[in-house]
Amino acid sequence: MKLLFSLFFSFLLITTADVSFALQRIPIQGTVNFADQAGIIKFTVDSQQPLVLEVARVSEGNYDVQLAATNWKRELLDLSAVLNGSLKILQSKEGVGTSIQGNISSKYALLKNHPFENMSVDFTFHNGELQIHSFIFSALSASGSVRFNPITEVNMIIKIDGLPMQYLALFVKNMEFSAYGKVSGEIRVQGFSNNLNISGKLVSYNGSFGPHSYHMAQFKFKGIYPIIHIDDSHIDQRDGFSFKVKGNLDLSDLNNLSSQIRNFVSNPLISGEKKDLEWTLKRLQTEQNGSIEFKYMKRGTSSGGEDAGFLGVQHRLKF
Repeated sequence: MKLLFSLFFSFLLITTADVSFALQRIPIQGTVNFADQAGIIKFTVDSQQPLVLEVARVSEGNYDVQLAATNWKRELLDLSAVLNGSLKILQSKEGVGTSIQGNISSKYALLKNHPFENMSVDFTFHNGELQIHSFIFSALSASGSVRFNPITEVNMIIKIDGLPMQYLALFVKNMEFSAYGKVSGEIRVQGFSNNLNISGKLVSYNGSFGPHSYHMAQFKFKGIYPIIHIDDSHIDQRDGFSFKVKGNLDLSDLNNLSSQIRNFVSNPLISGEKKDLEWTLKRLQTEQNGSIEFKYMKRGTSSGGEDAGFLGVQHRLKF
């Protein structure tokens, strides 16, 4: 039972602390029957509805667990869910230390009163390290580890497969524009709790952001939380015009996301060096899984001493 509570306290460190993982006092109340190895414990944080943990021994080293959260508000979260699962306590072959293997899932959950299905996590907890083998929540999946001693260290990969952009409104209070389309990509979170490196790439097809509609939007980013630098990114509008996008995004100030986006810089797609340059004016998707690009090309100096420029069309096919 002691090891089970150690695991749950580690979970609370993640869900109750801000990104700096500052510790805080957590009132606890409940009952534990050590003879039957069962108990009900309530954890209250910031005068919210308590998290309720129920543990019951099924057989030697095997336990059924249930975790109930009602309007659990931390950072960007406002979660209501009942998670059910099983835990297995294993003694290491060397006889030193024990570990927990677990599987917890919920068929239905509410995130800011919006229904989501199929939330599940498979994990192992050993020597202060939480190894997440699989975490699935709607269109999100993740895997990696969180080590709690001596300093909290995170190494996670988050994959996104067709997440509706409308869900942005769940995390932004002052959303001044509508968003349509789906986002896919990968995000890596790595480093210590006070120096988290975040990098990744997100792609969206046939969507809109406020008054702007696009065939494709691709964003590459990296930085140290909370400041993320967006560069080497571009948007292909529905009318075919393409442009680069760059700027900084403050993840700790998503309530002002609209004003942050307005400060992004957009420039024509230009490639090349010095006098040999190409401007991609339009990029149109084709039905053959390719694209047609309309370019203005500037090539060095002509025989008459002037720069030579001409329009060109490039057809690319993807296989």
